[in-house]
Amino acid sequence: MTYTLITGASAGIGRAIAEECAKRNMNLILVALPGPELKEVALSIQTLYNVSVECLEQDLSDENAPEIIYNWCQQNKLEVDMLVNNVGMGHKGSFEETSNTFYSKMMMLNMHTIVGLTRLFLPGLKDLNKGYILNVGSLSALFPVPYKSVYAASKSFVLSFSMALRQEVKSTSVSVSCLCPNGVVTSDEVMRRIEAAGPVGKITQSLPGMVAKKAIKDLLNNKAIIIPGILNRLLAFIAWLLPKQTVLNIGGHFMQKPVLEA
Repeated sequence: MTYTLITGASAGIGRAIAEECAKRNMNLILVALPGPELKEVALSIQTLYNVSVECLEQDLSDENAPEIIYNWCQQNKLEVDMLVNNVGMGHKGSFEETSNTFYSKMMMLNMHTIVGLTRLFLPGLKDLNKGYILNVGSLSALFPVPYKSVYAASKSFVLSFSMALRQEVKSTSVSVSCLCPNGVVTSDEVMRRIEAAGPVGKITQSLPGMVAKKAIKDLLNNKAIIIPGILNRLLAFIAWLLPKQTVLNIGGHFMQKPVLEA
């Protein structure tokens, strides 16, 4: 019996990916912050789809989180054939208005935890007939974004890391993909960020279920970069064609708008 391990699985994209995998009869290991939400998601999925669901409560911003998760899987003899690195945190605002503590936590989640988990689980994935790694990045990974400077840079790291690793393991049984969605409606806070981006944010937003369906389909088909939504793929192509300074000017114009509090 093999399992799909999904971080950040109690809500949003992580939960949607868990449900999409369960529909495909995949057993699951769900990892998220301590709280009732994770067990509720696990019970719901197990009841609806009749798959095996294990869950581990773990703060993924802890620098030892990758080792804790890997050792727990080893101790419980849970073999992982698909690793979904979904954990991360977003942000929008002026760079200097945010604390170093916040940025350190963001970089820990968005980069360190992904690298640590991938490094620990990769040897086991290579031993299987087929193994998969899905790293969740962002459309922001494709270009610098003013007022989301550290977030966009961290997601660029995820994309670069994913593509480099994909090349390294191309002769093995492991497939590596990077999911790059635009604004995904996962919470009220994210919805406010999308609304602050104006018309572009609203017409390019996605629902978690749609993102998850495309993510798993394209992952299983060995697609390198997965961008859900035709408009988002068009936006990425236009941004690639335009001069970098033009992209920065446009991004700065839209991202400078404040996020209204609830």
